[in-house]
Amino acid sequence: MAWYNNIFGGKKDQDLEEKLNPIQPYYDKTSERSREFTFNYERAYEELEIVNRGVNLIVDDCAEIDTIVQPLGSYPGIVKGTKASKVSILLNREPNPFQDISSFRRNLFTDYILDGNIFIYFDGAHVYHMPASKMSIHASKTTYVDHYKFEASEERFSPNEIIHIKDNSFYSIYRGVSRLKPALRTMNLM
Repeated sequence: MAWYNNIFGGKKDQDLEEKLNPIQPYYDKTSERSREFTFNYERAYEELEIVNRGVNLIVDDCAEIDTIVQPLGSYPGIVKGTKASKVSILLNREPNPFQDISSFRRNLFTDYILDGNIFIYFDGAHVYHMPASKMSIHASKTTYVDHYKFEASEERFSPNEIIHIKDNSFYSIYRGVSRLKPALRTMNLM
């Protein structure tokens, strides 16, 4: 529907039949949890020295990389009033009052390797790590994501509250796959 229909008496918003994402109905999943049984990767991380050392080397090195935040000019961003300097402080110095930047980043990168996903909650002032293995994604019939759910407390989050970073995945447009998946058979043998 064109923008001028609103001016010349076209359909109102509640009468819209048009989909925001035209291929959304072809995705068969309404809720997407982790495809992988991440307990296998977590157990291997805790019990196998080589897995622990390899993951820790990657996580430690990645956690030391600062993020460069550049203003996008006239683009206002998702949350009004959030300036590039505030984003830089959140990503490089103080993510929230309860956690230092090093442990925050380490949690994020550990989730990325073990689960293939990162979930960050943004409340408008601070960012918080959400454990990827406990998050589920609920698809929308018209757009991409309807809401995210934290399984431990059954709390729901809107797409504007969650920053989701997904690794590669052949099977899902919603969730990534753990980087340890190719080594799972070897880890089980160990």
